[in-house]
Amino acid sequence: MVVAEIKPLKEIKEMVKKFRKILVLGCGDCVSVCLSGGKKQVELLSTALRMAKKLDGDEADIGEQTILRQCEPKFIERIRDEASCYDVIVSMACGAGVQALVDGIGNIPVLPAMNTKFIGAANGTGDFLEMCSACGECLISQTGGICPVTRCPKGLLNGPCGGFRDGKCEAGPDIPCAWILIYDKMKELGRLEDFKNIVEEETKPVETASEEKIASLGSRAKRIRLEPEPVKEKKEPALSQVRPLKPGDAVRMIDTQAAGEVIEIKEKMVQVETGNLRFFVPVDKIERISRSDLKKSLRSNQVYRENDPGLVQRNINFKPEIDIRGVRGEEAINQVRELIDNALIVQHRNLRILHGKGNGILRQLVRQYLATVDVVKTFRDEHVEFGGAGITVVEMDF
Repeated sequence: MVVAEIKPLKEIKEMVKKFRKILVLGCGDCVSVCLSGGKKQVELLSTALRMAKKLDGDEADIGEQTILRQCEPKFIERIRDEASCYDVIVSMACGAGVQALVDGIGNIPVLPAMNTKFIGAANGTGDFLEMCSACGECLISQTGGICPVTRCPKGLLNGPCGGFRDGKCEAGPDIPCAWILIYDKMKELGRLEDFKNIVEEETKPVETASEEKIASLGSRAKRIRLEPEPVKEKKEPALSQVRPLKPGDAVRMIDTQAAGEVIEIKEKMVQVETGNLRFFVPVDKIERISRSDLKKSLRSNQVYRENDPGLVQRNINFKPEIDIRGVRGEEAINQVRELIDNALIVQHRNLRILHGKGNGILRQLVRQYLATVDVVKTFRDEHVEFGGAGITVVEMDF
């Protein structure tokens, strides 16, 4: 069930101030159960808008209607003719219902009267397209009734990235670009100037916790784009480093100072063994050291591993499975990265990542990341009896 609450009357008044003929449309399903968007609430909101318009000296023709479910086309179809007589529809449904109404009602603007708080899932017979993240701060009156926070895999709030092709998102060939959908809808509504303002507008100071979260996710998601890394100046190698590496050489990782022995060389990647770990490292990220330095490093590391109480506690607390359902892009990848780091420390080879099925975006982002991790040997769907495509099973290589 979807739980929502009505927006402040002042905010609704501001949204409809340019319109004279207004249809307040209720939903007889979820929001009726939580007593916020059903027939009774439609009557109350319509009365409040009439009084507010009258006090402001405005004339308004405000109609009232409630359909069983705004998220189903067959119910929307029944009010198409009646809705065509109005300048705007004020929907008292959840975010998904508003957007279904946008898709099914034609060229009449649809404005949300509700803030969706959260969505409770019930057992059903079909799959549903995620259209609302229940952020509690509905902004789709500015984007033609289409939510960029949810329908854009990166959560971008000020226009499309450069990765879309033929109207499709770079995250998947079957995923439409949310901002192309928004552009088309704004064009259909004759509101392209508003679209231009949204895209060109500088980022405003964050005013609420929800906006802060959205802004943070929107900026962090840009890191997922496959952009070329900036060219870094390479220092001239010392004379001792000029000689090509070969299996058996002692080396040290420049970034982490971990020491190990070269096992194999593949083009510009070197497989290094340190303790019980084996992993590939770019050749420009390691330096040759003496055998004595290698022995000292391994000996000190062994003492640390045996005596460190933190490591013992980490082994006790380690869980080889994480649940990232409902977690958005960047945070989900951070959790997967932490799981892999901890697995390396405690030497656990088999991991499970529960991401759910949905429309497959989170699953694809996780697997794109796993494909870049050297210590990941394979990843696959779980057996269908234990979750299938909703769970990725990871086998580590060390």
